[in-house]
Amino acid sequence: MMFGGVSFSPSSSYQYLSCVLVCLGCLLSSSPSSLTSAQPPLAPDYQPEVSLYADPFGIYAPTAWNAQNTAVLNLLAASRYTLNRNANAPYLRASFDNITGNYDLTAKWYINKADWNDYKVYTGNSANAKTVINFEWKGGFNSVFPQNSAQIDKFISALNTTLNTMKRTLNYYHKLPKLIIIENKETDPAYFAATADRVQYLLQLAASIPIVHNQGLEVTNGGITQGPLALYVWYHYYYTVKDYTRASNFRNRALAYDAFTTYPTLTSENQQLLNIAITLINGTSSVRGYVDLPLDYVNIHWYLGPVGTFNSLYDELTTLQEQVDVLSFITGKPIIATEIGALYSSIGALPPPDLVRNIMSYFHTIMLFRYVIWRSGPITNGDAQPIALADKNGVLNDDGIQFRDYINNYFDNVFAASYWPVNGGLSDFVRDINITTHPKSVIMSGPTATLSVTIQDYSQVPSGQCIPCSRWRFLWYHIGISSASATSGVTQSIYTNTITVQTTGAYYAQVIDTAGSTPSKLALVWECSKIGNTLPATAVYINNEYTLFGQGGTIGGTSDTFEFLHLAAWSPFEMIANVVLGNASPTGSRAGIMLRSGDSTGTPFVMIAIGLDSKLYIQHRLATGGVAVTSTFNSIPATWLRMVWRNGGVVQLYYSTITGYNPAGPTSSSWTLFDTKPMPSLVNAMMGFAVAGSPPEQTWYASAKFMYVSVSNELL
Repeated sequence: MMFGGVSFSPSSSYQYLSCVLVCLGCLLSSSPSSLTSAQPPLAPDYQPEVSLYADPFGIYAPTAWNAQNTAVLNLLAASRYTLNRNANAPYLRASFDNITGNYDLTAKWYINKADWNDYKVYTGNSANAKTVINFEWKGGFNSVFPQNSAQIDKFISALNTTLNTMKRTLNYYHKLPKLIIIENKETDPAYFAATADRVQYLLQLAASIPIVHNQGLEVTNGGITQGPLALYVWYHYYYTVKDYTRASNFRNRALAYDAFTTYPTLTSENQQLLNIAITLINGTSSVRGYVDLPLDYVNIHWYLGPVGTFNSLYDELTTLQEQVDVLSFITGKPIIATEIGALYSSIGALPPPDLVRNIMSYFHTIMLFRYVIWRSGPITNGDAQPIALADKNGVLNDDGIQFRDYINNYFDNVFAASYWPVNGGLSDFVRDINITTHPKSVIMSGPTATLSVTIQDYSQVPSGQCIPCSRWRFLWYHIGISSASATSGVTQSIYTNTITVQTTGAYYAQVIDTAGSTPSKLALVWECSKIGNTLPATAVYINNEYTLFGQGGTIGGTSDTFEFLHLAAWSPFEMIANVVLGNASPTGSRAGIMLRSGDSTGTPFVMIAIGLDSKLYIQHRLATGGVAVTSTFNSIPATWLRMVWRNGGVVQLYYSTITGYNPAGPTSSSWTLFDTKPMPSLVNAMMGFAVAGSPPEQTWYASAKFMYVSVSNELL
């Protein structure tokens, strides 16, 4: 059972704070609850935000995609909803464009007045029908961004008005869309000229984000297309990290040879595309890019082919994975794809019968995307046109059946409406709630930390009717240690409950209502301790990574002196991290994962660590006051560390040597079980990250970053 598996990406900057969290935008309200000493069960079976069990798939089937070619048959407007339902896909992507005209629900969008009733039927008749929507200033080919602040203000006003209108209208029928996409293909010269001012788009995006977030929705960019993304990754390898071998290998797999005049000089066209990607991702000296904007995701578009035999599927997907890892590494944000597909080619063989299934499997099980939207159509295949999933009436073809069967095989039947019987004589209606715990990770500043859980209710219920009164209750759990008394909630559709805690560890809130109970996501509360050290210590959590600084010290002998960032732990307990020691750390410094009995200097512990000398260290002390045993192993370039404390007092120590950008972490086959140590019952057990610098240089700072952290009690 996974308690938390949040991937953390490194950042090039940090702030020096004394054991505090840098957390922006954590809104805390309501009255605190107090924990009791009752012993709860382990957390219920719920999944992290991105998991194998969350269905990410949707369909994008525009009805006027190829207006220049009237011979191309497109999906009928009303049939897009039929297609989604037939394919059992929970997400439908649609577009609101032409904001340059009168921006209201009668404007000529892809979802226009004629479609509006169909849209309401689609969202209202099914419990889990969800939408992702593009909002575009103009839309279509040869589009433009808002050109000045007045036009951006008009776009923002239209966006805000439309979301409010949708909220009022759809509260009866179903709910707001899940994700708002600002513009479309902002890197593609076919949509926006290469000379278009991308800075204006960044300003438009920056102004849109708070409008969307104020509605409780997620927001992302329009979609970085393949060519600019590949050029950006090559540029990162060649010019930023100066890994010329990796850059050359990537070029051979992802870029055409004619992309360059003389390597490494790009053609003028490709240099323009690279400049666009750099501006959008990195920003400029005065305007924030995707790295710094508070986007929920960075959005890409990807297509396979066209290749006649489709034999390159695996190479294409693994190359895409590399690009996704680099983009996530640089931006510190999860990646999604609101447009993917396979391009038909009349050259050579037709696509193999399992093509769609294989692509879906890779995005679902390997890349773990939160949103994956398949681009279907047009209906008549031709060179470089997306493979359709259905005919013009939304009836599935063989590829569409693959798509549907994959969803049916791996997920619940999302279109089986789940109605919620309510006391008081109300008719049945669809239940849909969104639960968010925040912050996801906090380092205690002083004796306490504050956690909150927010409920957003998008249930389909007639306006003004109670659902029922005094609806929400909250039961907070300190996992493995204690539970909390339930706190009564309210009837509002958006409500936040807050608790103040005094102990580190993993927490979640059980949200209880008439229909049952639902757990919130995990929140981790860390503490920074200076074990045997009176010198300053610093722990920082920013941009999804933990950085720990310590002024000297050593681990070993009968007494330890080091810095420790830790959680309260219980068996079974597992912690994984990608560990990187700071290059400026003193010789002999080491950093790793430690399980320890309390914060005294001579207590029992076990630790697996890496050193600046590229050695792997295993250390343990079995009894209080005993001499710690240190084992050193040469020529093991460990990059990932893993500790599993199992029931029965056994601690297993793993390492992996995988390199590159891989936020998903090592696969099960790439872990090496290096050692097993006995560890009897511990008093005040703690597990976390330790950093120490060996004498005689103990007045120097030792530092380390712990990235892609996951915590669980999973028994493997």
